[in-house]
Amino acid sequence: MGFEMDTVSLSTHEVLEKMRVNPDAHAEFRKARSNYSAAGVLGFAGALLVSVPLVTAVVGGAFIVVSVPLNWSFQRHALNALDVYNKQFESTRIKTNLYFTGTGARLVIRF
Repeated sequence: MGFEMDTVSLSTHEVLEKMRVNPDAHAEFRKARSNYSAAGVLGFAGALLVSVPLVTAVVGGAFIVVSVPLNWSFQRHALNALDVYNKQFESTRIKTNLYFTGTGARLVIRF
């Protein structure tokens, strides 16, 4: 909200000073200004409280999206490493395989 007097813009402080000549108007505008100040503080705090969870959710989602290909890469490299390692034991009859799932791993030993 803006205030003008004779096409000149006035701040709330300037309006309050102009109203000193009328005690009733001055007291009423002081109440209005205190409500305006409280509304500003509460509005800022509310916006801050709403934005923090939203930012947290967006960042958390980005971390999840980035972690999926990294997990796939880990699984691919781990299986390749196991294949390379197990090649030295191919002459024996024992074969081991390690399988990865989304939440764990499984080791299979065949005789």
